[in-house]
Amino acid sequence: MDNITEQRVYIKFYFKIGKNATETFELIKLAFGDVSLSRCVTFDWFKHFKEGRISIEDDHRPGRPSSSKTNDTIDLVRNKIRNDRRLTVREVANEVGISIGTCHSILSDELGMKRVSAKLVPKLLTEEQMEHRIEMCLELKNRVSNDPNFIKSIITGDETWVYGYDPETKVQSSQWKTANSPRPKKCLHYEFVPTGQTINQVFYKQVLERLREKVRRKRPEVWKSKLKSTLKGHRFEDVDETIHNATQELKAITMEEIQRSFKKWQDRWEYCIKAKGHYFEGDPFK
Repeated sequence: MDNITEQRVYIKFYFKIGKNATETFELIKLAFGDVSLSRCVTFDWFKHFKEGRISIEDDHRPGRPSSSKTNDTIDLVRNKIRNDRRLTVREVANEVGISIGTCHSILSDELGMKRVSAKLVPKLLTEEQMEHRIEMCLELKNRVSNDPNFIKSIITGDETWVYGYDPETKVQSSQWKTANSPRPKKCLHYEFVPTGQTINQVFYKQVLERLREKVRRKRPEVWKSKLKSTLKGHRFEDVDETIHNATQELKAITMEEIQRSFKKWQDRWEYCIKAKGHYFEGDPFK
């Protein structure tokens, strides 16, 4: 018994013991994982069994599957995919009544489609959240247009884990050599989380209050009107050495690098607007 036929047996069994279509689909996914039938196909077979179907085999189709690519066939394939984008080429071919090769050709050549894995994102955005992203980008662009010094008044912050040892990446193992001396470097504020400290809104508030006070003392002109560093490939003996090296890396960030980051940030406003608030792939502004 092949995999697809076996799943049909389970669908029929779940119908017989009183499960509904949604419960059946979830159980099929749990049992068969990545090779499970799509939601659309599972619901179709559940409906067939509910209407009195007994056989778990495909309906007989006389002759070999069609290999023609007519406009009607292309429309059928397009509609099947639009209804369920998780369908496999084999499933679409079986439902439309064409060969797998013809179905694959229609999907790739006629419809310009390719099968890709879902991309992991921090969270799925709602329409309201995407609209808010656009509004914020437009507002920031407007602030910059009306006030050339707006960017200079922004203070950013970030947090990251610094490990006692973190293996370097392949890119980090490559090296650039130059005879030029390093440019002036400057860091306004940094601090390390005490061992056992929970990072929550109360802790963040205290960090921001300390930052605000340092800005008031060291940058009065800003008061009136960064930093993430990786230390991969280095091994540190204890917390003190880790803190020391992380501090040195923070101080090594040049003003030019910070300015370049702000420029890329502004570029991303535009890209977010063009993407209509959706997440966008990669970094188009490298």
